[in-house]
Amino acid sequence: MKTEATMLAAAGALLALYGALEALGLRDWVSVLSGTPAPGVPIEQAMAGGALYVLAYFGAVLGAPILTLAAAVGAVGGWLLRRARSAVSPLSAPARQPGRASRHGSGA
Repeated sequence: MKTEATMLAAAGALLALYGALEALGLRDWVSVLSGTPAPGVPIEQAMAGGALYVLAYFGAVLGAPILTLAAAVGAVGGWLLRRARSAVSPLSAPARQPGRASRHGSGA
């Protein structure tokens, strides 16, 4: 459970970072990566902002869905494992009655 929550929190953080950079208008700064300077922005600042935006974009587009799917698979897998373990619990097995022969042995 804790691992799934951590993965979902990381996916949310990646999406929030991308949303914040998009709201700040750093999308226009990505043009510096192709050699076109962003208007009114120093080239060093545009390079750093453009690179940061691209990393955040890939994190939101590639990383967040993978983390979300991994959390879902982990939660479902954990639920199935807990369910399987409770189905074969020693407490749910029928108790042997004393004096009766078992199916597999001599009963002695």
